[in-house]
Amino acid sequence: MKPSIDQTSFGSITIEGTIFEHDVIIRLNGLVEKRKKKLSKAVYGTSHIVSLAEAKHVYEKGTERLIIGAGQYGNVTLSDEAADYFKRKHCQVDLLPTPMAIRTWMIIGAGVIGSSIAYHLARQGRQVLVVERSEIAASPAASWASAGGVRRQGRHPAEAMLAIEAIERWRTLEQELEADLHYRQGGNLLLAESEGEADQLSEFVHRQHELGFIDVRLVDGKEARALVPGLNNQIVAGSFSPSDGQADPVATTHAFASAAQRYGATYRIGTAALGLLSHRERIVGARIEHGEVEAKHVVLAAGTWSDELAASVGLQLPIRTRALQMILSTPAQRNELQLVISAVRRVLSLKQLVNGAFLLGGGWLGDPTPDRRSYTMRPSSIQGNWATASELLPAVGEQRIARSWCGLEALSIDDIPLVGVIPGLDGLTLAVGFSGHGFALAPAVGRSVADQIDGRPTPELDGLCPNRVINFQLSESAQGDSTH
Repeated sequence: MKPSIDQTSFGSITIEGTIFEHDVIIRLNGLVEKRKKKLSKAVYGTSHIVSLAEAKHVYEKGTERLIIGAGQYGNVTLSDEAADYFKRKHCQVDLLPTPMAIRTWMIIGAGVIGSSIAYHLARQGRQVLVVERSEIAASPAASWASAGGVRRQGRHPAEAMLAIEAIERWRTLEQELEADLHYRQGGNLLLAESEGEADQLSEFVHRQHELGFIDVRLVDGKEARALVPGLNNQIVAGSFSPSDGQADPVATTHAFASAAQRYGATYRIGTAALGLLSHRERIVGARIEHGEVEAKHVVLAAGTWSDELAASVGLQLPIRTRALQMILSTPAQRNELQLVISAVRRVLSLKQLVNGAFLLGGGWLGDPTPDRRSYTMRPSSIQGNWATASELLPAVGEQRIARSWCGLEALSIDDIPLVGVIPGLDGLTLAVGFSGHGFALAPAVGRSVADQIDGRPTPELDGLCPNRVINFQLSESAQGDSTH
């Protein structure tokens, strides 16, 4: 009969850069001796296989029974040679289950959505590991390239509850995250340049009220020009949402990540996830560049690259990659545009930064490179975006283009995100396909995903459930076992 063992007394990890140590426990003549043994080839987060040389080293200590504790984010197993060696020596070996991996919540992707989820999960007291193949909010990721609009009006009904919550959170988010997000609640103004478009806006405002955006109101041309001095003379009406605004997407992403780490989350930057691990219709972790990571639950929030990871377990996500363009002007002397503006007949989002520069977006396209690691600009898109902004607000045309870039966005099949669990595949939550308008929702998405994982009711996610648009058919790899 095997003696009982307090598993909490061993299997611990000490992180030392990319090398970890774990405790090798030797039971010799009924006495427990703990030896700390550096595994020189074991990289943080990987599965370590005990070699024949290590087996001989341990056995030479005079052991009768060996108990090996697993790593914090991986497994420790015996190589065939080591197992045969111990068998020949009549040495009993017990491998303990990984003590921490079964309590680890793993997030793939450190963008604004992934980092908000990490923050909210860590704030619940969970052990959170975030894996990011590049840097936080780095080119060409969407969180790096975002226009930074904090918009409520114009939302799809399925996003309405999240949008209402998010707008309220943004008011105090800087204090909550202890960071300057460059947030400004100047409002959002959607403009009409004809009587027909004004009629459309009247119906539009009515729909906003039905969604609960009760402060959105219709303004005439005179009030629109008072809100935004210098608008062209064709403006006849506008839909004004005073609670909307703007913020810095890079600063916000870093703020969520820093706050998550203050609550104990671990970030592995520059570490690519290569695929998901499944066992008996459950996601149990992920393969990363240096090995495997086990987890109680995995959140896939890797933006446009999420489809590659989902495909590793047979999930075909209905998302496509688009390179969405942004343009920054030289700074204007006067800073009069406090709102974010757009127009019914224009592909445009226009705002002015604190330094006077205009920031133009709206959905003009560049081209992703074939490997989806970069993009190329389209001169026609740059010219078209600049021209339509200058027509709406002539002050833009008085400046020059200082810089232009694209961010790679994941657009879903119906242009609203896929957020939630996968029917028939436990242990996985999707937070993908935000289609160019996820930044403003990030505070509410992070909270709601964390609550859903915690088992709380989340009716605000019902309309975004992934099974609304796809019948997930799991391949044999997901139905069977993709672990190694």
